[in-house]
Amino acid sequence: LLQERHHYCRSRIHKKTENAEFNEVFSFEAPIDGLSSRMLQLTVYDYERIKRHDIIGNVIMRDLLEKSDLSSWTEYTMHVVDNDKKDDYGDILLYLNFNKNDEKLHFTVARAYNLRPMDITGASDPYVKIIQLNQRKRVKKKKTSIKRANLHPVYNENLTFDLPRQQIRDTSFLVKVMDWDRIGSDDLLGCCIIGSESVTKEGREQWERCVLQSSEESNCSQESLTNGMWHSLLPDVPEDFCRLPNFSKEKKERRSMRFRLKTFSGRR
Repeated sequence: LLQERHHYCRSRIHKKTENAEFNEVFSFEAPIDGLSSRMLQLTVYDYERIKRHDIIGNVIMRDLLEKSDLSSWTEYTMHVVDNDKKDDYGDILLYLNFNKNDEKLHFTVARAYNLRPMDITGASDPYVKIIQLNQRKRVKKKKTSIKRANLHPVYNENLTFDLPRQQIRDTSFLVKVMDWDRIGSDDLLGCCIIGSESVTKEGREQWERCVLQSSEESNCSQESLTNGMWHSLLPDVPEDFCRLPNFSKEKKERRSMRFRLKTFSGRR
């Protein structure tokens, strides 16, 4: 049960079969209100007595809160994805905290999981870059630290952006997970968009729940709302969010300078 990978259960070994039937029950303790920020990973191994077990494939189940039925069992059939043939570009866990009094949005970049290896060593050096957009124009960008040789990096870093209420509906955030390179340009590992214009359901839902609702409810408490959610990374930046210009204010402050001018005749 992700986030904590050290909480796991293991089934019995079924020898010499490709159609194993387990019929085993595993239990994890987790609060209901925290299921939206959790994922369930099932990994199938080929047992080896002497050397390290080989991974046959993975299944990752998201949206646990929506898929859970507290009154009865729910059955799911999912395809096991081979690690060598997977089209999953990883996931990132983000927490949003909007303070309507200070008009600031706090991004907590918690962690990423199952990122693509980009180096010849089979690893990556990931960092997260968040770009604030207003009307599809770049306003500000901030970065996390770099985690060397890590496909499951843990950051727990807070990045804060100014977000006036009148700009909320025109604002989106482009979250890019990058692979740091010492020489040359950094490579994109994956991205997601948070905001009303997000191309994913998770990006729109988290923005609606955390930012829009907390900014419009006049009777809510002064304490800002905090919400965490896993986002599946897209392999490329959507076309509508590529090559965006920088945002500039329409009215620029005019600066004046007072000076004296004295003329001289050509005679000495």
